[in-house]
Amino acid sequence: LRNRKINMKLMVGIEDFTSESDIEELVRAGTDEFFTGIIPKEWAGIYGYQVSLNRREWSPNQFHSFEKFRVIADKIHSLGKKIAVAFNAPDYYAGQLPYIKKYFHKLKELRIDALIIADLSLLFMLKEWELEFDIYMSGTAGAYNSRAVKHYAHLGVKRILFPRDMTLDEMKNVIENT
Repeated sequence: LRNRKINMKLMVGIEDFTSESDIEELVRAGTDEFFTGIIPKEWAGIYGYQVSLNRREWSPNQFHSFEKFRVIADKIHSLGKKIAVAFNAPDYYAGQLPYIKKYFHKLKELRIDALIIADLSLLFMLKEWELEFDIYMSGTAGAYNSRAVKHYAHLGVKRILFPRDMTLDEMKNVIENT
């Protein structure tokens, strides 16, 4: 990696208590993109936070309403930056899909830039529901080798987030062989 130009971007996680002024300060500090999770009160009332949409199982780590999220997303976009929303639980069951579909439609209205997903079935459901988002494949999906990365790219995935347990040398190997 020493001899290759790296196009690194700083992506920062935000939560329900993040304010518009926090966003401005983070952008001034060099943040290029943001990501977050959302667990609407409707979902929390049925499943709680333990059955998370996004592996951020603790309530303060999420937005709880699309109305509050809209204010922050609008601020991010007004500063020319991007926002991705994580739906990266390892799997979902059929009874949850109507809620997820509804939430994806709301996120589409908010002009969300990307979804971070781990469950490949969501990728196929997006096509079935005729919803288009840029897709970032979560580290939970396990892109441990170049074959996995090529497979995800073939499916239309725009970005891979490496699993947290990969070493820099392992990441370098995947990058060089993709």
